[in-house]
Parts: sequence; structure tokens; C-alpha cells
Amino acid sequence: MKKFLLIFALMGLLLLGCQKKEPDESPVIVTSISVYQDLVQNIVGEACQVKSLVSGMENPHTLDLSGSKAKLIQDADLIVFNGMGLEGWADQVKSGLKRKSTPLITVADSLAGDSLLIHGDNPHIWMDPRITKSIVQVILPELQKVLPDSAQQFRARAEQFIGELDILYQDVGYKLAPLAGEQVIVQTPGLDYFFSAFDITPAAHIVDHPGTEPSARAMTKLSDQLDTGEIFAIIRLPQFSDRLPKTLSAESGVDIVEMSPLINGTPYVDTYIDLIWYNADQLSHGELSE
Repeated sequence: MKKFLLIFALMGLLLLGCQKKEPDESPVIVTSISVYQDLVQNIVGEACQVKSLVSGMENPHTLDLSGSKAKLIQDADLIVFNGMGLEGWADQVKSGLKRKSTPLITVADSLAGDSLLIHGDNPHIWMDPRITKSIVQVILPELQKVLPDSAQQFRARAEQFIGELDILYQDVGYKLAPLAGEQVIVQTPGLDYFFSAFDITPAAHIVDHPGTEPSARAMTKLSDQLDTGEIFAIIRLPQFSDRLPKTLSAESGVDIVEMSPLINGTPYVDTYIDLIWYNADQLSHGELSE
């Protein structure tokens, strides 16, 4: 009898765990990074819960999917990834959803062939506000499928946000116009799309892949570039150690500018628009202070 009761209780717990959301619970949209969390939030407003698997200071290329991260994935009504190799753990998520019909979209797949995607397999495409407009257009119909009754509201919010992105691109372009044609050396390729959007040239990367170390020969080449006097700044990302940028700056006298490819990577950067403005302000500071 006791054995029967125990089995019955376990079956009850399993059934509770498999229950669908109550009708009055809002859908859960899970994004790979906080940038996409903000883009989705701009479209859905308060109609959905929007969560990010990666916070600003975490490395988006590597992620532990256990614990609360795994629960987020299982609770999701839609999962939004960037793609192009950004999420090295994407296959783990996809394999974990085989028993579930949760839709997962990879934004970069829908943008293949876009003329603005000029940096090969560099996945940091959101750093160009013009590409971000296209990203919003890719995400919108998937969000409308999650809440069909809110489709018109989502479209209106998306169109308003795209208008804000147009203004952002124009205003930041005006602010950075004095730096057009300047060259920078960047810690990693994470900001290349920002620079190309505003006619600034990343002349070299300290490392091409985060977590690696440049050879002595590569460091010498970087030093030689800095000695030409043609490099405006050394760009450091707060997600990585400042050791190498400081070494190059000390040897060359070229200033370090901190910029970020991710929301929440720096104080007071809570939205995508904050992020682009933060980077513009950081980069233009040296020019304006001269």
C-alpha cells in the first residue's frame, strides 16, 4: 500500500511539472544576450516576460546551462538567438528542446546576404543600428505568433522603435563625424560593426579570439602600427583583462578608450540605445577634449 502511495505521489509531481502555463500567465521570451532582451522588450512592452541567458559581464561564447539557466529554457515560449557562432552552446539548447515544440529563431540566418554584413563570420552584427533595424523586423513576426491577439500592438511598437533607431544612427553619426577616417586598434573584433557604421577603421585587433594571447611577433607589429602616429585610440572592452591594452598604451602613449558590445557591461548602460550612445560618448571624448 505504501509503495502504491509513493508511486502515485511521484506521478502527481511529474504531472505538475508538465503542466502548461495558466491562461492568465504572460508568455516567456528567452534571448541569448541582454541586447536582444532589450530589442524584444521594446516590441512586446509588458505583454511578455523577457529574460536573457547571458548578462552583460558574462562571455556570450561560453555559458553554463545548468540550474536557473536550464529552467529559463524549459519555461520559454520563444527563444531568440543571434547565431553566426556567438552562442557556442546553441546545440545544447536545441538538443534539450527536442521533446518540446518551443520555437527557436536564429536572427543571423534570416539576414544572410544583407549588404551591411561585411565582416565575415563576425557575429556582433547588432553594433550597427542599421542592421538592428533589420533584426527587429526579423523578430517581430515570431513575437506576433506567440501572442496573435497583440500582433497589431507589437507592429506599432516595432515601427516606433525602428524610427528611434533611425534617429540614433543619424545623431550618433553627427557626433562621430569629426572622427570619420580615423583608425583604432581594438582588443577584440566585438566592435567592428560599430566602427564600420560610423566610418572608423579598426586597423588591427589585439586578439582575434577572446581568451587567446597574441604572439610576441603580433605584439611587435601592433607596436609598430602605434608608432606611426596614425592610430587614434586603443579600444578596450570591459569584459576582458586590460593588461595588453595597458602595455601597448604605456609603450606608445596612445590613449585607451573603453567601449562595450554588450548591455550591462558598464554602469548606466541598460538599453540598446544607451549602449550605442555610451560607445559614441567614450570614443568622441578624446577628440572633444583636444
